[in-house]
Amino acid sequence: MEFKKELVALLYGRWEIRNPGSYSAESLSINGNGVWLFLAGAPKDGMAIVPHTSVEKYFLKLKWGKTPSNAFELSKNYSVEDFKKGIGWLISKNKILVLHLEAVKAYLVADKERIYTWNKHRGDIGKIMAQYKTHVPSNEP
Repeated sequence: MEFKKELVALLYGRWEIRNPGSYSAESLSINGNGVWLFLAGAPKDGMAIVPHTSVEKYFLKLKWGKTPSNAFELSKNYSVEDFKKGIGWLISKNKILVLHLEAVKAYLVADKERIYTWNKHRGDIGKIMAQYKTHVPSNEP
């Protein structure tokens, strides 16, 4: 399932760039559906826990428009591998690729094109700036 791996990577990437201390990633819009990950304090919670809440375990949830969401239990000391496993489990359990496969494919293709264009543009700017020995911009889109 190539698309599942790519979707896990995309969603984990969004998680990595969330605001420090936040228990929720910023939303993506995929085919008009708001899509984001968050850590809840209980399996039925529909919102992220409040920062600095003392818990022994978290419940990873994937919100995808109106698609019902399940919860993947994580210990408070979860690893990156545990988190990615949870994303993959949620994609399967919530039937994301069954219900939204074409939208996911289209988004991933567009995302790759956006990254390619950004990196090409950055490379062109970097060459120009190097001529004048100025700062090269960061690699973040």
